[in-house]
Amino acid sequence: MTILQLFKRSLKGKTTSFLVLMFTFQCISIFTSNAQQVPDTSFRFSIHQPAYLKGKGPVILIDEAHHNFHTRTGGFLPFARLMEQDGYRVKSLDKKITGAEVLKECNILVIVNSLNVVNVDNWILPTPSAFTNEEIEIIRQWVENGGSLFLVADHMPFAGAATDLGKAFGFEFINGFAMTGAGFWPPSVFSHQNGTLQDSPVTRGLKEYEKIDSVVTFTGSALKVPEHSMRVLSFLDENISFQPDTAWRFNPTTKQQKLMGCQQGAILSFGKGKVAVFGEAAMFTAQLVNGNFRVGFNSELAPQNAQFALNLMHWLDGATAYQEVMLNEKLKFLKPLIVNGWLADYKSPDGKSSTKVIRRYESIWNGEVVKFSNSNTGLKYFEEGYFYLEDGTDKVLFFSVSNRGGAMKGEVGFEEGKITIKGQTTIRSKTFDYKNTIEFSPDGSMTDSWFQDASGSWKSGHVIEFSKTK
Repeated sequence: MTILQLFKRSLKGKTTSFLVLMFTFQCISIFTSNAQQVPDTSFRFSIHQPAYLKGKGPVILIDEAHHNFHTRTGGFLPFARLMEQDGYRVKSLDKKITGAEVLKECNILVIVNSLNVVNVDNWILPTPSAFTNEEIEIIRQWVENGGSLFLVADHMPFAGAATDLGKAFGFEFINGFAMTGAGFWPPSVFSHQNGTLQDSPVTRGLKEYEKIDSVVTFTGSALKVPEHSMRVLSFLDENISFQPDTAWRFNPTTKQQKLMGCQQGAILSFGKGKVAVFGEAAMFTAQLVNGNFRVGFNSELAPQNAQFALNLMHWLDGATAYQEVMLNEKLKFLKPLIVNGWLADYKSPDGKSSTKVIRRYESIWNGEVVKFSNSNTGLKYFEEGYFYLEDGTDKVLFFSVSNRGGAMKGEVGFEEGKITIKGQTTIRSKTFDYKNTIEFSPDGSMTDSWFQDASGSWKSGHVIEFSKTK
């Protein structure tokens, strides 16, 4: 029997003994300094509507001058790319903060997993500050005068290195390894359902589709936050932090600290500026560990983390509205489709039942394509497709597939004030012609009408009335 099998069997017994914890530490050691962590450069996130035109947004500086474990071109590359996709200008800060002029062009300063030089290859206590008192005071004044700071400090030794900087804003890092379960895997889930994800501007977002129900973190540290801050990720009273003197080395005498009243993330308005402090870094990027183990944005366990990161940057930046939708000139007749979303009641042909239909259209690839999604969870029907220009012509085409094996393709036009799609659809191995029209009313509603000739003559199919979601 393997160690992992022993570990799994011990969990079935629901024991929380120290042996079980040690199995966890030994077997699921994916976050240690020895693990091969690389950014997942294949990660892509579909932003519904970028906040800014490409390269025209506020400047984000990612600190690289304090022996940071994560940098713009290293571990935080997926974060940097996500923000660039949203229109931000992301740059590296490769020099010490010796004066206010260093931050003159900066809107959001990102500091992730900084270290004092003595701990770079030596993750043991003590863990002195990564920042001089002069740097801390410059950053504090910069925020007070309107700058925004995003400070992230992972488990020991990173929490210790950020302690003095955090204290300048009223935050106190606990320099250990925070746990919400019997071990470090599965990761911690902060959700509205379990009461650990708090309502805040960064969980609400600016649009309906930006609402966050859960955020997943991967180990990290805990922190005590100032009374007037807004809690975001809250530990439960029974959660604990292990406090080893050497990172990732635990034994029966390792100190433990209960996390009653502690957080793993909070936000704060400070003078004219803003501060966001979090105790975990992997949640804000996408990494591959030891080859193909996904941690962060790319993890199937963390589907909302990327949107959460965008919401957080929007709050720090003070964004209240987004740029105009980008569309190729030949696709602009589709613009009325692109709103937060569409909602409708779909009645069965006999009129006895009704289910909800949610539909979304979004501009992607710098406005060269419009993505379409349609879902009816009541009927367990899901469809996804694209509007695009035929290569070398001015024709606008449409293609979609559904989870029931159906497929549609057609040519898109604009006739008598209606968007039209004419083409062929295949359902259950049968192919026939169809016509779809989309019409907008003065009150902002949308009518989707369907016609088909499956039986050899044109017949009317569904007519669905959609209203805009908020």
